Amino acid sequence: VAQACFEQRLPLQAAVSALGLSERRVREVRRRLSLRSPLVADSDPLDVIFEDDALLVVNKPPGLPMHVKHRFEGGALLNRCLSHLGGEEGVRPPHTVHRLDTDTSGVVVLAKDPVTAADISAQFRRLEVRKLYLALCIGVPPEETCVDEAISRDPA
Repeated sequence: VAQACFEQRLPLQAAVSALGLSERRVREVRRRLSLRSPLVADSDPLDVIFEDDALLVVNKPPGLPMHVKHRFEGGALLNRCLSHLGGEEGVRPPHTVHRLDTDTSGVVVLAKDPVTAADISAQFRRLEVRKLYLALCIGVPPEETCVDEAISRDPA
């Protein structure tokens, strides 16, 4: 019954009623079922900067999310990467080792295997990776401007 609710993409409250479970439990079941679904390959263009046996480095355009909300949906960078790597059944999607916001463009490094992913993630944690951001602004800022604060999500 849970599989049928998942495949029919029932709204949360309808699935709660149909299964007789709490919202929390239905969310957990949906997440587990979602992870069993294969990730959809998306053949939209992918701007590959570098690729070898362990890494895939791509230029992410603005407006493209890193991940989809559900594995059966397309339209994200990870879906394009999966298509680039072959996209057929059995091809594992690359591992995301860092992210960029949907509206942010820039270079994204993806690992092709778990060992490389763990190594690169550790390099990010140890701050061994240097990231440079370029911001565009409207108007003319004061001559010497330094923004040294956390940037948060737009609440709108």
